[in-house]
Amino acid sequence: MAVTVNNPITAGIIGPNTAPVSTSTILSSSTYSISAGTIVGYTITYSTATGEFAYANSSLNGNIITINWDINPRVYKLTVSYTNPGACAQTASIFISVYDPSGGFVTGGGSIDSPPGALISNPDAAGEAKFGLVSKFDKNGKVTGNTDFEFSAGAFYFKSISHDDGSLVIDNARATYRGTGYIKDPVTGAKITSEEYKFMVSAYDPQVNGSTSKDRYRIKITNKTTGALVYDNLVGAEENAALESVAYNSTELISGSIVIHKPTPVKGGSTSSKLITEAKPALEQQSSLYNYPNSFSDRTTIAFSLDKEESFALEVYDVKGALVKKVSMGMAEANKLYEFDVDGRSMAEGIYIARLVTSSRSQSIKLILKK
Repeated sequence: MAVTVNNPITAGIIGPNTAPVSTSTILSSSTYSISAGTIVGYTITYSTATGEFAYANSSLNGNIITINWDINPRVYKLTVSYTNPGACAQTASIFISVYDPSGGFVTGGGSIDSPPGALISNPDAAGEAKFGLVSKFDKNGKVTGNTDFEFSAGAFYFKSISHDDGSLVIDNARATYRGTGYIKDPVTGAKITSEEYKFMVSAYDPQVNGSTSKDRYRIKITNKTTGALVYDNLVGAEENAALESVAYNSTELISGSIVIHKPTPVKGGSTSSKLITEAKPALEQQSSLYNYPNSFSDRTTIAFSLDKEESFALEVYDVKGALVKKVSMGMAEANKLYEFDVDGRSMAEGIYIARLVTSSRSQSIKLILKK
């Protein structure tokens, strides 16, 4: 990644901001240099719940840094110290996503308590902010999904356009990914400005490790053109900060959940794998049928995947069993994630049942509409 140089005294790091993990004992590697000046030193760091650690499997040869990546997906920070042509000491840094395309995917929905200062244009705004997310690798290795963020106290509504290729990192109980999006109209969902924005999402699912602590969520949004910060519910923290740290309790969910879905080997001893939902009993996620956010005030997304190709019908009922909406029907491919938006603005507040009927079984989940 080459950083544009706007000042002759400032240089940028040249090199990729993503790299696949090693799949064997032979380490994959990436090289980095500086666009102007001479490198005099560098550090590579990553964060965990117990602190920040240095990654040492690298070398400097002249003005080239070579980093050998191991088999651990993480988000690393590379900081380079250099002297520019005028002999002034400078530093530059980038974040590097080291990812495993077969490492799983993340879904979630709910709300956080957005702190004062998070929305730069309205620093006094605070209160509940709702989110929904899905991020996964498709069969071609591209990162796909949806990211929605709605902060009504600040009149700030954001939606993704795309997720960056290679940016999804599943690091044990933490998921991180990046993308591009826009500020939307809360009613129509349409763009309200022609500008686009870059975003980074970090999500934490402690149930992956058997913990009962709360799920956590962070979103950082910047102007795509200027790089100016627009929103961050963890202002001042590094982008690869470990949300599980006690210092970041402000990222705890006040409703909803984050679910990190890990690959599980196919029965019969095969070394291939398929993605299935790991159990999260409180949400009954074993069925691979869920919605986000839940609860919701106007819209929710129902998502599902099936183990085999078969026909399906997805419908929403009220608690008395009356049909409210026919959402979709057709033929679903095996192990593909399907998502359908449900508009609840014309529905009364209450509990609804989403029912997925296939040729082999029927599954149901509760939808909670609060206005």
